[in-house]
Amino acid sequence: MVCDITDGRPANGFIEMNDARYQLAIIFAKVRAAREMDPGRFLMEFFVKYLSKVVAAALFGVVLAGCTGAPMKSAHYDSNQYTVVGHSEASATGLLLFGIIPIRQNSRFVRAQDAAIKAKGGDAMINTQVQENWFWAWALTGYTTTISGDVVKLKTAQ
Repeated sequence: MVCDITDGRPANGFIEMNDARYQLAIIFAKVRAAREMDPGRFLMEFFVKYLSKVVAAALFGVVLAGCTGAPMKSAHYDSNQYTVVGHSEASATGLLLFGIIPIRQNSRFVRAQDAAIKAKGGDAMINTQVQENWFWAWALTGYTTTISGDVVKLKTAQ
């Protein structure tokens, strides 16, 4: 059988079922020849084709994970369940890099509340007030959350 090596088809232009193994051998021969001529190109193609997709998926996962946060807990207590320790206030800041990449952004409410409670040595906070201020620079936007309220020490474990 006469064969044109450039496209691997028989010279008459027809491919028979018996020629499937022959076609596969031609393809593998071309791959081998390309790898022997430039091994770096073969590795680069592998990287671009497969590894870049894995890196993109991992980066997407990290960004998506940055979009989650814990809710700020503010329970309601009867006045016989606690003793007021005192008034407290604390702040926490989060950033948005380039407007889309959160840096300690979603946890700032919980961090501010925990810091205010810890400052007075209490267990919870009542009469909670939330204030938010923002600032910006060329590549980032910052949000500062201030939590204030009365810190209480619970009489019984909740």
